[in-house]
Amino acid sequence: MRDEAGKVAGFYRSETEKTGIVHTQTAPDDPGERARRESAERYRALFKALDQGFCIVELVFDERKRPIDYIFIETNPAFEAQTGLYGAVGKSMRSLRPEHEEHWFEIYGRIALTGEAERFEYEAAALDRWYNGFAYRIGEPQRRCVAILFDDITTRRRAEEARRESEERLKQVQEAARIGSFEFDRATGHAIASPEYLELYGLAGDRSKALSYNEWILLVHPEDRSWIEAETRAAIADPARNQLDYEFRIFRADTGEMRWITSRTKLIRDANGRFVRSLGAQWDITAEKDTESALRESQERYRSFITHSSEGIWLLEFDPSLDTRLPMEEQIELAYRNGRFVDCNDAMARMYGLARAEDLIGRTLEFALPSSDPEARAYLAGIISSGYSVTGVESAEQDAAGNRKHFDNSMIGVVENGQLKRLWGIQRDITDRKKADEQRTLLINELNHRVKNTLATVQSIASQTLRNSETHRKPRKPWRCV
Repeated sequence: MRDEAGKVAGFYRSETEKTGIVHTQTAPDDPGERARRESAERYRALFKALDQGFCIVELVFDERKRPIDYIFIETNPAFEAQTGLYGAVGKSMRSLRPEHEEHWFEIYGRIALTGEAERFEYEAAALDRWYNGFAYRIGEPQRRCVAILFDDITTRRRAEEARRESEERLKQVQEAARIGSFEFDRATGHAIASPEYLELYGLAGDRSKALSYNEWILLVHPEDRSWIEAETRAAIADPARNQLDYEFRIFRADTGEMRWITSRTKLIRDANGRFVRSLGAQWDITAEKDTESALRESQERYRSFITHSSEGIWLLEFDPSLDTRLPMEEQIELAYRNGRFVDCNDAMARMYGLARAEDLIGRTLEFALPSSDPEARAYLAGIISSGYSVTGVESAEQDAAGNRKHFDNSMIGVVENGQLKRLWGIQRDITDRKKADEQRTLLINELNHRVKNTLATVQSIASQTLRNSETHRKPRKPWRCV
């Protein structure tokens, strides 16, 4: 044994008495000796066949009888697989793993001195393992030998730690998201509920282990109770059903406030498919439901507005989006290729000679503005130049029958990061007005022409009359004021 400087401080020698073995080898083969040999062989076979690690160690104490090390006297084949220590017999634990924890020396030292066996479950960090074992003193007390039978439980312990960490994370998520969990036992008719679950229903915290199904169903909105009970009974009766999901309304027990709840429940069944218990999670979705309701009302108002509007309302969507930073001609080509009507009203469809909105939805922009029409391309170039935002711009287009139509247009584009996603527009048919303006202009021009002719005739007659009149032949005396 060497000290800290590496110098020899003493010697340790292990001896095993072999007198009996020598006598056995030299003495006659009597039945008693043969039985002892057979017993030893059975022990040795069992020793080697053990799946558990097994070793015998001899404790080393200092002058104050404190355990400072132990030496491996014997190990079985499973020992190396369970510890990762190879060729350990005859070596001390300190020489193999100097950083081995002190509690191991204390446990084995205590057993060696008192003779009282102990069970243990500890971590051996130096070996990067966890062990569950049983240790007892073996041989004469003065030999200070301890036999150790142990299992490597590292996988189990790490799985337990991972499960605990997962449960802790789940608990934190539940608290943050206010997700209530419950476990219902069919035999007792009661559920174990989490604090978050009780908070959802406005129940006192002391009800966590005493919430019955009947108490719960009374908190459900009367209009939802019947279908929930029917759905639950059907799911329980069907051995193939292992999941039960629904949304329903409740009245909180403390305030009476109505709230929306969503529930996801896992049905647990026995080997015969009989329902025995359920695990579930519930959370409040009132805000989402209010948002859905407001959105639905908004959509209904929008749909009602465009349905009854006499003006054409339309939405073009560009897929893929149109890069507004490209040159003009490229934007025009992409607009024709990628622009498609995804929404419009019947008034818009009728403007183009179609029976209903569905006849226009899905058509490309070219249907309204043919790419071969220079006037249409010029109009589209104007829209692009405006940044896809124009008001009161007139256009001349053709309907499905080829009739020329005039429209007054207002539109605005939805541009994100330089990409045109959608283009909204309102269109008014001003064809009749334009025709009336043209007719009025024509009439005015015709009137002007006829008036000019009439005036010319009148002027000619007047001139002729003046030349032939007496007044014209004899100048009249000027008037004189008196």
